[in-house]
Amino acid sequence: MVPVSSSLATGYWPLTTGHWPLTTDLGYDPYWTKQVLDGFKIRTQPDRWPAGKFIHPHDACFDKNGNIFVTEWVAMGQVSFLRHVS
Repeated sequence: MVPVSSSLATGYWPLTTGHWPLTTDLGYDPYWTKQVLDGFKIRTQPDRWPAGKFIHPHDACFDKNGNIFVTEWVAMGQVSFLRHVS
């Protein structure tokens, strides 16, 4: 697996490797970002977590097949699996 990291808690995930400039932003939505940044309360409210949205992405790894595993900094922890589809 290839690790990448993000230090932003914004409800979307800017992909960088730590050594190169920004690669891409996954899921940027200014309205959602505003909700997530409202005191970070949503991190402890899973009933408010919509499918398909990052809450507080923290780190990710890519496997040899191009799949992405994103870990999130929420109350109970969460790992999202993004399957490479070609």
